[in-house]
Amino acid sequence: MTFIEANSANFDYLNSLSSFRDIALAKTILSNPDIASDSPYTTKLTNFANMDRMTYFNKDFDFSFGLSMSSSRIKRYETMNNENLQGWHTGDGMLYLYNDDLNQFNQDFWATVDPYRLPGITVDKQIRLDQSGYSVAETDFVGGSTVDDRYGSFVMDFINYERTLTAQKSWFILGDELVAIGSNINFQNDRIIETVIENRKLNETIDYRLFVNNEQIDLSNGQQSFSNVESVYLEASDPQQSIGYKFINPQDLTLMIEERTDSWNRINGSGSIDPITRSYFTMWKTHIHQEDEYNYAIYPNRDRTEFEKIEPAKILRNDKNIHAVQSNNVIGINVYNETEVEILDMKFQTPMALTRVDSDETIILSHSDPTMKRAQKDLIHLKDDGYRIKEADSNISAKKITSLDGLDYWEIEIDPTGSNGQNSQILFNKK
Repeated sequence: MTFIEANSANFDYLNSLSSFRDIALAKTILSNPDIASDSPYTTKLTNFANMDRMTYFNKDFDFSFGLSMSSSRIKRYETMNNENLQGWHTGDGMLYLYNDDLNQFNQDFWATVDPYRLPGITVDKQIRLDQSGYSVAETDFVGGSTVDDRYGSFVMDFINYERTLTAQKSWFILGDELVAIGSNINFQNDRIIETVIENRKLNETIDYRLFVNNEQIDLSNGQQSFSNVESVYLEASDPQQSIGYKFINPQDLTLMIEERTDSWNRINGSGSIDPITRSYFTMWKTHIHQEDEYNYAIYPNRDRTEFEKIEPAKILRNDKNIHAVQSNNVIGINVYNETEVEILDMKFQTPMALTRVDSDETIILSHSDPTMKRAQKDLIHLKDDGYRIKEADSNISAKKITSLDGLDYWEIEIDPTGSNGQNSQILFNKK
């Protein structure tokens, strides 16, 4: 099946074409049995390093994530021709979740969503001028590493446009879950700072129930604050639109269901002024203290019984130097600073994004330089347990050394020059 056929219920590509020639060409291709098509339903994680973007489709549970970041290479958002006037925060780590609600980000989402509460972002709520901040970001430590189209570690060292907020943000794709953690959140004292965990447009054809810590709650009267939240579950009458959220370290959160009325003219100067109303479920953490943090894990398309049984990933570190999580045999690590840090049987000295996957027989280490600028080589020390190198990319060398404490390590040296933020991998045999 082609993507055109797979998406026909949501978007009729052939009927959208205005050229008879293009229609004829497309139909010729679709009807030709000699032209094979890849299945659009294959689990696939892609790091678009030169675009500061990530996409992930999970075939097992039929959901997709998209992550939109920005850096010294990529502008925070795009605006021109008096359009997208308030796209200020779309490149600040907005996280798109697609499940069976394929029109989540269509059907007047952009005309009615709160532009200061896009899912995934950490934000200063100060009022912005239209089209302000249309520029590249200041930081270059933005990118990620991946393994086997299923696991990945993504990172954004964030400074907001007004320079009133800084945060270290990471997202880890761990197969059937996404873990987001943040640390070192600092801000100007007179500002309202939030990390937006979710801002979901509610489908008018679906009935919803909301659970906090496994107890049903009623938000018909607006917003409500909760302390020590361990889980939130948005239950939909269509199970393929239900979403679960777990907080590995309990968080203090505010939840809200609201109707928002606005028009396309707010974000598009030539758009209609007719009012549109849509309902939203929004969830956020307000940051009161400097050096604050956050954490959450997302599980789409699970029923509530299954969701309650899930053991989320472990947070190994979440501080100003390193973010590290582990889920079974997968470890995601983002090292922010040039300082010696140790995680499990590994030591690091330089900034990097690393994804590690262990099996009974092998260890895969996948490294990237998110800055795309490092001139010196990166070092990883992996404690030896009889490992042997099976294969390694040409820019990686490894040798055994004995440390001062008398333990044997593999000293892995990676030259990131010219890698443009892409993976460099080494594979060890355990036996």
